[in-house]
Amino acid sequence: MDAVTASPQICPGLTVRAFVTNIGNAPAPLFNVRFCAGSPERRGFEIGQAQSEVVLPPGESVTLSAETSKLLPGQEVRVHAVADPDDQLHECDETNNTGVTPMGIECRVP
Repeated sequence: MDAVTASPQICPGLTVRAFVTNIGNAPAPLFNVRFCAGSPERRGFEIGQAQSEVVLPPGESVTLSAETSKLLPGQEVRVHAVADPDDQLHECDETNNTGVTPMGIECRVP
């Protein structure tokens, strides 16, 4: 996972994005990315999912995004993203499948 970003919208909306690069030696088949408000290991809750639409060749990148409407006004969260969250793909390195926004994000109050 290269980066995770979020664009605030009018509450309860948020657009979340994950930038993923295949750093392996083989093409990556279709995969999912799960977005969570807060750490999935610490009771963060899922706010969206996205699926890649094409096989990702080695060295290539893709941006996956999702829209969510699960935030409350004034609720600041760090968005976490997990590629292949259900471990459906065989990978040599499972340690690089996560990312998080560098700072807290909250939706805009109308």
